[in-house]
Amino acid sequence: PSERERADRVDGSLSADLEISKWIGKHGLAAVILGGAYGDGLDPRIPSWWGINGDAEGEQTVYLKELWYEHEFFDGRLIFTLGKVDLTAYVDANEVANDENAQFLSPGFVHSAAIEFPDDNGPGVRVQFIPLELLDLSFGWGEGDADWNDLGQRSFFVGEVGLHPEFGGLQGNYRLYGWYRRHHRDEGFVSWDDQIKGISDSQNGWGLGLSLDQAVTPNVTIFGRIGYQDQEVYEFGWAWSAGAEVKGGYWGRDDDALG
Repeated sequence: PSERERADRVDGSLSADLEISKWIGKHGLAAVILGGAYGDGLDPRIPSWWGINGDAEGEQTVYLKELWYEHEFFDGRLIFTLGKVDLTAYVDANEVANDENAQFLSPGFVHSAAIEFPDDNGPGVRVQFIPLELLDLSFGWGEGDADWNDLGQRSFFVGEVGLHPEFGGLQGNYRLYGWYRRHHRDEGFVSWDDQIKGISDSQNGWGLGLSLDQAVTPNVTIFGRIGYQDQEVYEFGWAWSAGAEVKGGYWGRDDDALG
């Protein structure tokens, strides 16, 4: 490599969100989230399966990140969300490994690498049913390419069962989900001649996953994820991650956390 390629580099990124929300009556909530971002961070320079900086969004200025309406029915036991949504906010969640702004920065600890979420926030629906404090059921749909044209062409569907038991007063959360994506797009481009021959530029993808977090002491929570996606469609089948969070109660600062 040349001297320029070997030179040390310092890369950075900036991002900010502005959220505006308003209750509509007693059971409805409308929200708009504006995002501002600049810079790719380290990801273009360091190849990896799931990236380093989950908050770097490239060279963008201010843009509309989310715009949705949410309504509760039956005293909050049924929740319906519709609009330009971020389905990652509702599926494959985790109490201590789910937020690139306040917890782990790497996308591999924010969500499973073995789930092909929609390419960006776009048209989507989320429904959650909470029959018991211990149990909730969720279903989501989103347009896979986040495009408002040809809705349903590359649909992403996901369903999740969440269990929330307590063991000796210590909270646990166990979320099992399955997903399906129509017309996963390959990186290459298939010509019109190939399409006539029956060679498609897309396949249907699917996968399963589990996200869990369990408090083992009042100040320590362990977490883990494991996911599988169709190996005939994707470059790898299995992905997993694990770790722990230690709260600052051990050193007299309850709001601190070490992951």
